[in-house]
Amino acid sequence: MARPREHDERAAREGAVEAFLRTGYAATSLTMLEQATGLDRRQLYNQHASKRGVFLQALGDFTDRAAARFLGKLEAPSADLQAIRDTLHDMVDVADTEAGRLGCLVCNTAREPIAQQDAAIGEVVERYFARIERAYANALRGAGRSKQIDPATDRRRTARHLLAIHVALCVMSRAGASAETLRDVADGALASLR
Repeated sequence: MARPREHDERAAREGAVEAFLRTGYAATSLTMLEQATGLDRRQLYNQHASKRGVFLQALGDFTDRAAARFLGKLEAPSADLQAIRDTLHDMVDVADTEAGRLGCLVCNTAREPIAQQDAAIGEVVERYFARIERAYANALRGAGRSKQIDPATDRRRTARHLLAIHVALCVMSRAGASAETLRDVADGALASLR
């Protein structure tokens, strides 16, 4: 007879995300993961085979959560300049919370050697950044159609600029920038679209 699971899988997965957000891949020890997830090493290895496996799941969980929170409006068929404004302001609002001050797991990971050393981890980072760029390009397309911005605007270049702003807000939040500073960055990006 199989033993029932004695832990809450969702809580364990959220704990892993938070542990990696707080200290990054390299500095997160197995002991820290045990404490964060409520799982012992044997359980962690049975489920994921390695710390890397736990991290890949955490990174996937984080990108799913972040995309749902920050990219939904941008990816909608009706997205336009308002979706860009709402997204950047939402990012500033979240950055001013305890969880928001941990930054973005994807941005934090991009700065770590593991993103360059491990092809699978690097691919998750690249794929998520590409999704952000496409989301902004979609909203810019809508803004051009509705004449909120010049229809001749170079969407690719502008979407990449907005990707850079998006990442900068996450990194600056992690570095402790004030909400006022972050709002100025967001509003400056919005002003450049007019």
